[in-house]
Amino acid sequence: MHFDKRGVDFSTLPLDDTLRSVNGDGDGDGSRRIVVFSDPYCSYCKTLEHRLAGQPDATVYTFLYPILTPGSKTMTARIWCASNRTGAWSAWMLENRAQPPVAASCNATAAVLARNLIVGRKLRVMGTPTLILSNGQRINRMPSAAELEQALAVAGEPSHTASTR
Repeated sequence: MHFDKRGVDFSTLPLDDTLRSVNGDGDGDGSRRIVVFSDPYCSYCKTLEHRLAGQPDATVYTFLYPILTPGSKTMTARIWCASNRTGAWSAWMLENRAQPPVAASCNATAAVLARNLIVGRKLRVMGTPTLILSNGQRINRMPSAAELEQALAVAGEPSHTASTR
Protein backbone atom coordinates (compact mmCIF):
# COMPACT_ATOMS: atom_id res chain seq x y z
CA MET A 1 0.00 0.00 0.00
CA HIS A 2 1.24 3.48 -0.79
CA PHE A 3 1.15 5.87 2.14
CA ASP A 4 1.75 9.60 1.93
CA LYS A 5 5.17 10.46 3.34
CA ARG A 6 3.86 13.52 5.20
CA GLY A 7 3.30 12.14 8.68
CA VAL A 8 0.70 13.56 11.02
CA ASP A 9 0.96 13.53 14.80
CA PHE A 10 -2.37 11.88 15.59
CA SER A 11 -2.32 13.17 19.18
CA THR A 12 -2.46 16.79 17.95
CA LEU A 13 -5.66 16.39 15.94
CA PRO A 14 -8.69 18.23 17.44
CA LEU A 15 -10.88 15.15 17.74
CA ASP A 16 -13.60 17.06 19.65
CA ASP A 17 -14.65 18.51 16.28
CA THR A 18 -15.21 15.06 14.75
CA LEU A 19 -17.98 12.53 14.62
CA ARG A 20 -16.87 9.47 16.57
CA SER A 21 -18.12 6.01 15.72
CA VAL A 22 -16.96 2.96 17.61
CA ASN A 23 -17.04 -0.74 16.98
CA GLY A 24 -15.56 -1.54 20.38
CA ASP A 25 -13.45 -4.31 21.78
CA GLY A 26 -15.29 -4.63 25.08
CA ASP A 27 -13.75 -1.57 26.74
CA GLY A 28 -15.93 0.84 24.80
CA ASP A 29 -13.30 1.90 22.26
CA GLY A 30 -11.87 0.15 19.29
CA SER A 31 -8.09 -0.15 19.52
CA ARG A 32 -7.70 0.56 15.80
CA ARG A 33 -8.11 4.34 15.47
CA ILE A 34 -8.41 6.22 12.22
CA VAL A 35 -9.36 9.74 11.13
CA VAL A 36 -11.32 10.37 7.93
CA PHE A 37 -11.86 13.72 6.22
CA SER A 38 -15.19 13.30 4.45
CA ASP A 39 -17.69 15.33 2.43
CA PRO A 40 -21.38 14.34 2.58
CA TYR A 41 -21.65 14.37 -1.22
CA CYS A 42 -18.50 12.33 -1.88
CA SER A 43 -19.49 9.00 -3.44
CA TYR A 44 -16.12 7.47 -2.49
CA CYS A 45 -16.72 8.58 1.09
CA LYS A 46 -20.07 6.78 1.09
CA THR A 47 -18.39 3.59 -0.13
CA LEU A 48 -15.75 4.00 2.57
CA GLU A 49 -18.46 4.44 5.24
CA HIS A 50 -20.00 1.11 4.21
CA ARG A 51 -16.59 -0.56 4.52
CA LEU A 52 -15.82 1.06 7.87
CA ALA A 53 -19.23 0.22 9.36
CA GLY A 54 -18.42 -3.48 9.46
CA GLN A 55 -14.89 -3.22 10.82
CA PRO A 56 -14.47 -4.76 14.28
CA ASP A 57 -12.42 -3.14 17.02
CA ALA A 58 -12.23 0.26 15.30
CA THR A 59 -12.82 3.84 16.33
CA VAL A 60 -13.39 6.19 13.41
CA TYR A 61 -13.14 9.96 13.84
CA THR A 62 -14.76 11.81 10.94
CA PHE A 63 -13.93 15.41 10.19
CA LEU A 64 -16.87 16.83 8.26
CA TYR A 65 -15.04 18.47 5.38
CA PRO A 66 -17.56 20.15 3.04
CA ILE A 67 -15.53 21.01 -0.06
CA LEU A 68 -17.20 19.33 -3.03
CA THR A 69 -20.49 21.10 -3.72
CA PRO A 70 -22.35 24.22 -2.59
CA GLY A 71 -24.80 21.88 -0.85
CA SER A 72 -22.04 20.20 1.14
CA LYS A 73 -21.99 22.92 3.81
CA THR A 74 -25.78 22.83 4.16
CA MET A 75 -25.87 19.04 4.55
CA THR A 76 -22.92 19.14 6.94
CA ALA A 77 -24.74 21.71 9.09
CA ARG A 78 -27.86 19.51 9.14
CA ILE A 79 -25.76 16.58 10.33
CA TRP A 80 -23.76 18.55 12.92
CA CYS A 81 -26.95 20.09 14.37
CA ALA A 82 -28.76 16.76 14.71
CA SER A 83 -29.37 15.49 18.25
CA ASN A 84 -27.41 12.34 17.33
CA ARG A 85 -24.68 13.56 14.98
CA THR A 86 -23.06 10.20 14.37
CA GLY A 87 -26.45 8.62 13.75
CA ALA A 88 -27.37 11.42 11.34
CA TRP A 89 -24.08 10.94 9.47
CA SER A 90 -24.65 7.19 9.21
CA ALA A 91 -28.25 7.68 8.07
CA TRP A 92 -27.09 9.99 5.29
CA MET A 93 -23.97 8.11 4.22
CA LEU A 94 -25.31 4.56 4.54
CA GLU A 95 -29.03 4.99 3.78
CA ASN A 96 -29.23 8.35 1.96
CA ARG A 97 -31.67 9.69 4.61
CA ALA A 98 -31.28 13.45 5.02
CA GLN A 99 -31.77 15.35 8.25
CA PRO A 100 -34.36 18.12 8.62
CA PRO A 101 -33.29 21.73 8.00
CA VAL A 102 -31.09 23.31 10.65
CA ALA A 103 -32.87 24.94 13.58
CA ALA A 104 -32.06 28.57 14.26
CA SER A 105 -30.75 27.55 17.68
CA CYS A 106 -27.84 25.62 16.15
CA ASN A 107 -25.21 28.32 15.77
CA ALA A 108 -22.05 26.36 16.63
CA THR A 109 -21.94 24.73 13.21
CA ALA A 110 -20.14 27.53 11.38
CA ALA A 111 -17.32 27.61 13.92
CA VAL A 112 -16.81 23.84 13.88
CA LEU A 113 -16.84 23.66 10.09
CA ALA A 114 -14.43 26.59 9.86
CA ARG A 115 -12.05 24.83 12.29
CA ASN A 116 -12.32 21.58 10.29
CA LEU A 117 -11.50 23.43 7.07
CA ILE A 118 -8.49 25.06 8.76
CA VAL A 119 -7.24 21.68 10.04
CA GLY A 120 -7.69 20.17 6.59
CA ARG A 121 -5.85 23.01 4.87
CA LYS A 122 -3.03 22.84 7.42
CA LEU A 123 -2.70 19.12 6.67
CA ARG A 124 -3.02 19.76 2.92
CA VAL A 125 -6.17 17.68 2.58
CA MET A 126 -7.01 18.31 -1.06
CA GLY A 127 -9.77 15.76 -1.55
CA THR A 128 -12.06 13.34 0.17
CA PRO A 129 -11.76 10.82 1.55
CA THR A 130 -8.41 11.40 3.19
CA LEU A 131 -7.51 8.95 5.95
CA ILE A 132 -5.01 9.44 8.76
CA LEU A 133 -3.90 6.38 10.70
CA SER A 134 -3.04 6.52 14.38
CA ASN A 135 0.66 6.07 13.53
CA GLY A 136 0.53 9.29 11.47
CA GLN A 137 0.48 7.77 8.00
CA ARG A 138 -2.15 9.00 5.60
CA ILE A 139 -4.00 7.75 2.56
CA ASN A 140 -5.07 10.44 0.10
CA ARG A 141 -7.69 8.41 -1.76
CA MET A 142 -10.32 5.72 -1.41
CA PRO A 143 -8.55 2.48 -0.38
CA SER A 144 -9.66 -0.91 -1.65
CA ALA A 145 -11.19 -3.26 0.92
CA ALA A 146 -7.85 -5.08 1.30
CA GLU A 147 -5.95 -1.78 1.65
CA LEU A 148 -8.44 -0.60 4.27
CA GLU A 149 -7.93 -3.77 6.30
CA GLN A 150 -4.15 -3.32 6.05
CA ALA A 151 -4.48 0.34 7.08
CA LEU A 152 -6.61 -0.60 10.09
CA ALA A 153 -4.08 -3.26 11.06
CA VAL A 154 -1.40 -0.54 11.01
CA ALA A 155 -3.75 1.73 12.98
CA GLY A 156 -3.93 -0.91 15.73
CA GLU A 157 -0.16 -1.10 16.15
CA PRO A 158 1.43 0.92 18.96
CA SER A 159 3.20 4.04 17.75
CA HIS A 160 5.16 6.88 19.28
CA THR A 161 2.81 9.39 17.62
CA ALA A 162 -0.43 7.75 18.72
CA SER A 163 -2.12 9.33 21.70
CA THR A 164 -3.50 7.29 24.59
CA ARG A 165 -6.77 9.17 24.64
